[in-house]
Amino acid sequence: MIPRVGSRVWTISGLQHHGTVEGPWIDVPSQTGGTIVGHEIRFGGTLFWVKWDTGPQGGHCANRLLCIGPFRTLEEFKVAVRTAGHSARVVFGPAGGVRKFRMEIRRDPPLRMELTSDQASLWWDVLQPLLQECGIKVETEQVKASPRAKHAR
Repeated sequence: MIPRVGSRVWTISGLQHHGTVEGPWIDVPSQTGGTIVGHEIRFGGTLFWVKWDTGPQGGHCANRLLCIGPFRTLEEFKVAVRTAGHSARVVFGPAGGVRKFRMEIRRDPPLRMELTSDQASLWWDVLQPLLQECGIKVETEQVKASPRAKHAR
């Protein structure tokens, strides 16, 4: 799912002394959910304001947040992926890093899960093992290095 105000997010490993330069600096335990309550563009990226289920609210970049859309918990999200996930596709760069990932979950309305290269750890840590466990086929694409990139070395 694309993060937006009202969406649920999850942190797998937690966040320690985390936040914006001006604060607040907060600690969020591992395996904790929260709700996006706002966003703003900063330094060329989007900063999401999250109200965590444990109480604190802080600003975070998308690369540390797994957007689980309307699902209350990570387990509810996993059940939806197991039972209704389809059309999964991952694109790898020339060196094997994740460029992007997308998948749909059959619901009314349908949900689209998307990750970008700055969220690659969420692919490796959460989604790839989950999809493999569920037996969901993932279409893969390997981007080849451009001839110009080869000569630049």
